[in-house]
Amino acid sequence: MSTKLTARKRYLPRIIEGYKLFQELLSDSSIDKIEYFSTNELPGLKRAMNLYGASLRKGEVPDEISREAEQLTTSFEASFLRLTKAKDFRDDLKAVDTAFKAYLSFAKIDPSS
Repeated sequence: MSTKLTARKRYLPRIIEGYKLFQELLSDSSIDKIEYFSTNELPGLKRAMNLYGASLRKGEVPDEISREAEQLTTSFEASFLRLTKAKDFRDDLKAVDTAFKAYLSFAKIDPSS
């Protein structure tokens, strides 16, 4: 139980802040801003998502819940990394947004909180 509380206090604010930064990127995107986010924000965000997802497990060992959270995190990261290689990244931003929202929905995170 204390692990879940610690994860909630430590990682949830990082995920919400990452989501807000990503939403800013959606509204005002350029390849420079995408590369900056990829280099400076994405690694910490990915780690927070993985650790928060691991805290969702029912017991002490990884289960289907934590594995799905990890898979959703990996999907978000892969979608985002494709942006840096895309010629027209604006369409791909929608796919990244969908992947991020899928993680938030699965983890029952309200980004407006």
